[in-house]
Amino acid sequence: MRGAIPAAIVLALVNHQRAAHHERPLRSDARLAAAARDCPELGVLPCVRRHGYSAVVAAENTAWGYATAAVAMRAWMASSEHRANILDPSWRATGVAVSGRRYVQVFAVPP
Repeated sequence: MRGAIPAAIVLALVNHQRAAHHERPLRSDARLAAAARDCPELGVLPCVRRHGYSAVVAAENTAWGYATAAVAMRAWMASSEHRANILDPSWRATGVAVSGRRYVQVFAVPP
């Protein structure tokens, strides 16, 4: 994955974990990525809807201060709540935003 952009690396790592746990891979959604990038502090569901994704349920994983996507992913998998989001079988799409050492992943279920 050398040279890949960090958001793509996060998605690949998430899908690797999902495959290891017999869950289907998530697809990247630009609207969810925009929500991850623009407004995690507003509350994930209103933000997802503001970006045009008609979600009935949404969740978010956020990590600050990690040097790489792999280190952030290890931290998420060590946290029961973050791990549950990553492995939740109801998610079909995700959006990832990376800015410096800040990693945000948004999940949503459409109606």
